[in-house]
Amino acid sequence: MNVKDLVIDTKATIGENLVCVDVIEKSVYKDGVKTDETIYSYDIVCIDRKMLHINVKIPGKQLISLDGKDVVYVSLTDLVIKPYLMNNQLNFTATASSIAELKD
Repeated sequence: MNVKDLVIDTKATIGENLVCVDVIEKSVYKDGVKTDETIYSYDIVCIDRKMLHINVKIPGKQLISLDGKDVVYVSLTDLVIKPYLMNNQLNFTATASSIAELKD
């Protein structure tokens, strides 16, 4: 079995209570060359999992903003967490198709 073949149950892994604490715009590189594309990385804290942090990358325009708030409660659509090995260490990457702010 290859580590890339693992399927992770995201809800069981990160829980349901999620807050975004930062949004970072990143450039997309292809073959080592910077493109005109951008991707946004959302720093998410998983409250149900002892404040575990994950960075979720979503291509396209910025979908939420903190607007001076410390945290924003969010939901993620089509979250996928994939494991990979780097320098004999198990790491994870997280992507989603969308993120939305949960209103009070």
